[in-house]
Amino acid sequence: MPNDLQSLAHTKWNCKYHIVFAPKYRRLVFYGEKKVEIGRILRQLCEWKGVEMPEILNEIAARLGHLPKYMGLDAGYHSAQTAHLLVSRRIQGVIGHRRHTHAGEHFGKYRFKYNPEYDFYTCPEHQRLYWKTTTRQGYRQYFSDSRVCQNCPRRNECFAAGSKRRLVERHVWQDDLDDIAAFTRTPNGQRLYNWRKETIERSFAEAKENHGLRFARMLGIQNMREQCFLTATVQNIKRLVRAC
Repeated sequence: MPNDLQSLAHTKWNCKYHIVFAPKYRRLVFYGEKKVEIGRILRQLCEWKGVEMPEILNEIAARLGHLPKYMGLDAGYHSAQTAHLLVSRRIQGVIGHRRHTHAGEHFGKYRFKYNPEYDFYTCPEHQRLYWKTTTRQGYRQYFSDSRVCQNCPRRNECFAAGSKRRLVERHVWQDDLDDIAAFTRTPNGQRLYNWRKETIERSFAEAKENHGLRFARMLGIQNMREQCFLTATVQNIKRLVRAC
């Protein structure tokens, strides 16, 4: 029996992933006040593991001989970093909309309106938040006036009692994401995104339902790439047989 195979009286298992059980309250924290921080940690882990969009684009260019003019992505790629990468490669992105999942007790960022002409945010009480500094991760920080917030009737809904003012962050590449989101809402963008759902999503569904791609059967990104390529090869062979 392999050393990594564990067992009980009626069960044997080999766990290759770290599983976290999150209670209801902790899930609200993860999707609320800690969402941005957890997102940064996960993106950093992807960089350490080599899971980067540039690598994917380079592989596409190597296989096709050129980069595509348009690229459709699901909501999992809805980030300023991905949008900036597509713009820098002169690719018109079509990215699925990410719904607001803020479940905390205070106002989410989407409640604040950004003014691109004068570079400030407006809170639900029509007060302005101005830029103060930029973090090393590329996030511009906008702060409200603590003197105004002190007498605000909705202060408890906006930030914690221990804080004196509200902070809203905006990535320096957010404009690229906003441009892609605006194009996605156009008739041409909707047509391209629907085309993606009719082609790529169907292929994914077939691979998961009929070819075992729903579960990771090997450990490591290189092994998983091998599983995905083998699955795609089987799908292509089926199509060649049908065409004969």
